[in-house]
Amino acid sequence: MGQTLIEAVNLNENVDLGVGLDKGDSLNNSLEDFDVLIDFSRPDATLNALSICVSSGKAMVIGTTGFSDDELEVI
Repeated sequence: MGQTLIEAVNLNENVDLGVGLDKGDSLNNSLEDFDVLIDFSRPDATLNALSICVSSGKAMVIGTTGFSDDELEVI
């Protein structure tokens, strides 16, 4: 999904890709590089990213699936 998203962003002149993160990369080290985080990962990683985004005042779009009912309550 990440490559498709990158391709779509690159085709849109009104959108810039600030940073692309892979598994193991630090979101905390990239907070100045983006306005909105678009996440397609695993539920545990998404919840961690959500916590960081909320505490940093960053917007987030969640494309991850497979959340439990309790995890959805957190979101």
